[in-house]
Amino acid sequence: MPNLTWREAERLFKYAGPICHLYSKPLESGFFFENDEERKYALLLMALAAEYAGVVILAFAIMSNHFHFIIKGEGSTIFFSEFRKKLGKYLSRHGRPGLIDGVVPGVTAITSLNQFYDELAYVIRNPYVVSPDVNLLSYPWSSGYLYFNGLIHLVPSRKPGGLSYRELRQITKSRDVALPEWVRITDGGINPTCFVDYQLVENLFRNPRAFLASCFKNVETQLEVAKRMNEKPALTDDEMFKLFRKHIENEYGVKDYKLLSSSQRIEVLKKMKFELGASNGQIARVLHLPQSEVDAIFPLTAKNQLLL
Repeated sequence: MPNLTWREAERLFKYAGPICHLYSKPLESGFFFENDEERKYALLLMALAAEYAGVVILAFAIMSNHFHFIIKGEGSTIFFSEFRKKLGKYLSRHGRPGLIDGVVPGVTAITSLNQFYDELAYVIRNPYVVSPDVNLLSYPWSSGYLYFNGLIHLVPSRKPGGLSYRELRQITKSRDVALPEWVRITDGGINPTCFVDYQLVENLFRNPRAFLASCFKNVETQLEVAKRMNEKPALTDDEMFKLFRKHIENEYGVKDYKLLSSSQRIEVLKKMKFELGASNGQIARVLHLPQSEVDAIFPLTAKNQLLL
């Protein structure tokens, strides 16, 4: 992998062609994908839709009720239309008809290398929303583990021609089991290395350290991206604490939560809860408060208990 200078990376980005961030808003109720088998199938649909539309996937994150893609090429609208059509047929056969029919994707053109870094970080950080225990560099339904990972080539894969009809039926969820020859199968699903251009992404960073720094720093930018997409930001406890500390220093001139007045404490807690997307549990952990005290301020419902 070449260690490109900033100027060389900018030039590569410029000539890579149009790149955009394509995303859906989380469903208010219901799930697109209820288990790992369905998520495996979604990856296959994604790869086939990209081939149909003539686009290249640079990054993705599949959640139970929404998804993110970074796409290179002119056919992002065609890609999503094909993906939605294929997924809609599957959902209809499995008791969820019409679930995706009205989903209109948001599309953000990525016009600079810095913006690409920010959007990429947001996409592969998104699994934090699923669970605070998720490692963004090992989540199997995101492309985060592909970049600068010398071990991915050690994972065995098979060509479609080497699979039995029964195996292909399981993978394709169809009697029409034909798959392109470029497809590679691992553990009963498509291997993302065969449809994600992770090498182009790697070449846009100077080195692995720059990639990791982009993922774990510049939290304020991640908040801006989340706000634009009307999503809750996904912040670790350390990131939440740093933003909290910065806020009370700028607004109140103190560094310790205990030095705030009662009204100031409530204002800060509301900011953490509603602007920064912290759960009750995260607020209690970050500020070392009794869980009962936070729950008394923000009473729990069955829905937000799942965020703890």
